Amino acid sequence: MEKTNRKSWLFAIVIIALCATVVTGVIVARLAFAKPAIAFYGLRPDVIAELTRLKGGFRQIALDPDKPLAAQSKALARCSLVFTDNIASASDEGLVLRWETDARDLGAGRGLMPSAIRRIGTVEGEPDGSAYAVPILLDHFELACSIDLLPALGDSREASLERLLKVANGRRSAGHWPIVCAGGNDESILLLVSALAEAKFGAGGRDRVASALHGGESFATALNSTPLRATLDELVAWRKEGIIHPEWFRMTLADVRAFLEAGNCDIAFMTLSDRRTMPSKTMSLFSSLPIPASASVKGPRELAVPAIVAFVPKGNKANPSVMAFLARLVAPEAQGSLSRATGLAPVNSTADTRDIQAYNVRLWAASCARPVSDVASEALANPEAAARLARDIRGYIESNGTGF
Repeated sequence: MEKTNRKSWLFAIVIIALCATVVTGVIVARLAFAKPAIAFYGLRPDVIAELTRLKGGFRQIALDPDKPLAAQSKALARCSLVFTDNIASASDEGLVLRWETDARDLGAGRGLMPSAIRRIGTVEGEPDGSAYAVPILLDHFELACSIDLLPALGDSREASLERLLKVANGRRSAGHWPIVCAGGNDESILLLVSALAEAKFGAGGRDRVASALHGGESFATALNSTPLRATLDELVAWRKEGIIHPEWFRMTLADVRAFLEAGNCDIAFMTLSDRRTMPSKTMSLFSSLPIPASASVKGPRELAVPAIVAFVPKGNKANPSVMAFLARLVAPEAQGSLSRATGLAPVNSTADTRDIQAYNVRLWAASCARPVSDVASEALANPEAAARLARDIRGYIESNGTGF
């Protein structure tokens, strides 16, 4: 009887062990043959659509654009590659890739990027050694200026922020506002504040604002420790003087479009991607320009050129198929396709562009010291923190700085 029981137990143990081996083998096999997964975080539908078309056999995982990536660790862990325009998220969550080993396949395409564009996503102090993200496409926060004003603004050697404001001041009239901006949109108001900080106080001034926010300083503290207050006071002055529409910080893109179509403004601050939503007939009357710096700013520029980047989440390895996909995305053919489909600028210097606007954005990005996003995208990985900063800025503008 004892021997029979012992044999039964031994038989059961053998069966269990065999089942465990089979199950483990199935899991390992599934993991080994699972397709790499990509995800998109906070990108526009047309950009997602084109990247999806080019992704080939990759699976797609959904990420919530309203939550920080740090709060989506389970979903992020399943991703082999993430595309985003939030540099802070890429910096916090991106695996650092060494160009000579992990990302060797990207060498050819990266070599065709202008040096300034190559700096996007690089690890500080190692511009040529490693990076946490790879730039894929470039947007731009532009000055959409009536072509009738171009002679008064002068060429690139003569243009300055002061000259722009002088010309705009001379265009004031009843029902006509020289400058408009869709400041009711968080991205637009944050980009305008960031670009103006750089234009008035140089790259160092803008970077001080971004560093303070990244270091955890509150809005109230950053007002006094950085050029943020002086930047916002400049916008308050424009509003008081009638240079910019008094409700600009509440305006939508539809409002800006109405002003442009009716000829009730001369200048609109907007992104290239927003320009693409406007009627081409209307925008043919407005030239795209970078925001000029103050005459007192002599150092190298950091133009507001938000980039869409790709990064490999931490905890992953540089999967060969993922690196090959990235190499294809930064090659001339795919770059041209992406530019035509999205209207944005390619990062590859040899790729075709959709038109002169996209061509110029790549040129301006290449000629500045460093293309940058808005200070919130660079410093804050939490979407709610960025939205709160935009609300605080609107509160400051509405109250003319009173109480701050």
